[in-house]
Parts: sequence; structure tokens; C-alpha cells
Amino acid sequence: MKDLEKARLKQARESLDEAQALLAGEMDAGFVLTNLYYSYYYPILALMNEGQVPSTMQNVTIAFFEQRFIMNGALKKEYGDAVRRIFNSKPKCSGEKTPVGAGELNELAALAGAFIQDVETYLEKESAVSQGGAMASIERRTGKSSMVRSGGDRRVNNDPKYKGPERRSGQERRTDKDRRKKS
Repeated sequence: MKDLEKARLKQARESLDEAQALLAGEMDAGFVLTNLYYSYYYPILALMNEGQVPSTMQNVTIAFFEQRFIMNGALKKEYGDAVRRIFNSKPKCSGEKTPVGAGELNELAALAGAFIQDVETYLEKESAVSQGGAMASIERRTGKSSMVRSGGDRRVNNDPKYKGPERRSGQERRTDKDRRKKS
């Protein structure tokens, strides 16, 4: 596991500890939610192998996490649901009331601990399998297409047997515009 991933998981545990302390002290739910949010968000950053992600990009990062790790079954769906619930419920500014009660906060905190542990286990397995990163192993495990996105709108095929598109004769290369002219 990379140092950055370890650091993100450590930050997640610290945020979870703070959230649990705030819960035990019966502090404002908004403060608890904010700490719980980061106990989920830091492991997501560890999974994404990202450095600093601007706060305006958090929603995009979460959507990308759901696409790469929840939808394909690499991590439990309940983690994705919890992240969305916290993200949508956390206060946008101080003093804002939150729609989450103490019972749900306790459930989310317990689930956050399991989430951090599962992400750590996942990252350890991935680093043991390959140094190629999480995406390559996800594709291997899920049997997804050998086509991967590569910059802009180009597609690159990582299948060694792929020899490129079939060559077409001059007749077949004509554009629709050329065909219309001849008609």
C-alpha cells in the first residue's frame, strides 16, 4: 500500500474517532456529520489514488467512487448509500440543522469503521496483486472489455492480440457526403 493511501486511512480513523467522541458528548449533529463525512471521504481518496481534490470536486469524486467500486461489487452497496446520505445531509454552513438523529449517526459511525477496514483490506490485496493500480485489477476481476479510455475521446486497446481496425478499400472509405454526390 502506498504512503498516501496509508495517510488517508489514518486521517479517516482520526475523523471517525472525533465523530465518536462528539457523539458520546452529545454534541451538535452537524459537527458529528462533518467528521463522519471525512471518515468516509478520506478512504475514497485513498482508493482513487488522488492527491488533493478541490472541495468543489467532492460530488464528482463520490460519483466516480460509486461507478468504480460500488457498481461493480468491489465494495458493499451500503457504503455507497451511506456516503451519499452523509454527503447530502452534512451542513453546508455552520448552524444549519441536520435531518439526522442520534440513532442514525451511531449506525453511520459503526458502518464507517467497517468501511475503513474494508478499504484497507482492498488496498492491501490490490498492492499485493499488482503495482498497476486499482483500475487494472478491477477490469481483470470483472472481465470488463479490454478497451480503456485514454485522454480526450480516443480509445486504446490493451489486448495484445488486437491488431487494429480492419483495413478498408478505397470504395469503403468514401464518406456519406461522397455517397450522396454520386446518387
